[in-house]
Amino acid sequence: MSHLHTCDAVPASQAAMAPFGRLIELRNGEPSKQGHGWKCWGFLGYLECGGPVDVGVVSTASRSIIVEAMERHTSREELLWPTDSPIVQPLAAGTGPDASARPVADSVQALIVHPGQALIIGRGTWHSPAYPLADDTLYFFAIEAAEDSVDYGDQPWVPFDGGKKLLVSTGS
Repeated sequence: MSHLHTCDAVPASQAAMAPFGRLIELRNGEPSKQGHGWKCWGFLGYLECGGPVDVGVVSTASRSIIVEAMERHTSREELLWPTDSPIVQPLAAGTGPDASARPVADSVQALIVHPGQALIIGRGTWHSPAYPLADDTLYFFAIEAAEDSVDYGDQPWVPFDGGKKLLVSTGS
């Protein structure tokens, strides 16, 4: 039997992201470095890792946001940032270190992440792939190139307990 849970996406903020990791934002102050035609705001955040970092890109198509499964990295953080359009990132608190743990649909919070912001998804935090807020878009991710302490094999997507599904409303 499938149960549908709903949640409203909210703008990413330091407070909203705190239970799941850290939010990186472009600061309004002076850049840390600059030159003719460019400005750099460095040292906005850090990714905790002990080795090489894999960087990838995801193409995400416009569609209804219905989440049926999530993944987590129990021993690694993941950095995620949109390229040119906002994305919606569903997140849920970690549920323990064992491989039988499942994400809880009723605990999911969905954050709207704008270009100029990035999420560092904390160790053990459940997350689905990101969705575009409106039109098809790309987003990048970076994660330590290491085995995780809980191995889900080639298919890391774990369904919600009880066959639940999550419908995320973006207000648009």
